[in-house]
Amino acid sequence: DNNDKPIQNIRIRHTVVIDDPFPDPPMLKEHIPDRSPEAKPDKHDVDRIADYENALSRDEGKTDEQIDEELKAATAKSQAEVLTMIGDLPHAEVTPDDTDLFVCKLNPVTTSEDLETVFSQFGEIVSC
Repeated sequence: DNNDKPIQNIRIRHTVVIDDPFPDPPMLKEHIPDRSPEAKPDKHDVDRIADYENALSRDEGKTDEQIDEELKAATAKSQAEVLTMIGDLPHAEVTPDDTDLFVCKLNPVTTSEDLETVFSQFGEIVSC
C-alpha cells in the first residue's frame, strides 16, 4: 500500500533450523510441540487482508465508494478499540453527542482555559 505495508498478512508457518550450535537446555524436548500451531484470525488487524482470505475476491462487485466506506468504518472501529484499551473510551461502540469534540495528545501543561481560548473563535463552547 502507500505506507509500504503488505496488503495481505504474511505468516511464517514453519521454520527449519539447519544448524544450532548451542546445546539444548534440559527437558526442552518435552516442551516442543509435534507441529506448528494453527494460525488464528486477528480481529484487531482490520486494515489488512487476512492470510485465509482471497485478496482478489474481497472487494469484488463493489464500487470504489463502497470499498472506501468499508475501509473507513473498519479503521474507525479499530481506532475505537485502541482508545478503549488505553482507557480513553469506556467501550468501542460509544458515540459522542454532535456537539462533542475529542482532542488528544495535548501538551500536559495545556489547561481548559487554553482550550477555550483556542476553540471559542469557532463558536460557542458549552463546556470544557
